Amino acid sequence: IIDAVVLRLGRHGEVLDASAKARTILRLQPELLFGTGLFERIHLADRVGYLSALADMRDGAAMRRVDLRIRLPR
Repeated sequence: IIDAVVLRLGRHGEVLDASAKARTILRLQPELLFGTGLFERIHLADRVGYLSALADMRDGAAMRRVDLRIRLPR
């Protein structure tokens, strides 16, 4: 229904589940994003923003927006 990759994250930012749309949008098998797979693909300069957003969510923020650059296969 939605044209997006939907991720379910654990308390510390690890990816617990990724939607099948990862195959078409990111050209990655969803399983490659599990655990720290997503974090390892985030551009170094964007990792602080990602971790900050996760911390805000842990502290009770209903949602948080983050723009990230993600390394994808060629």
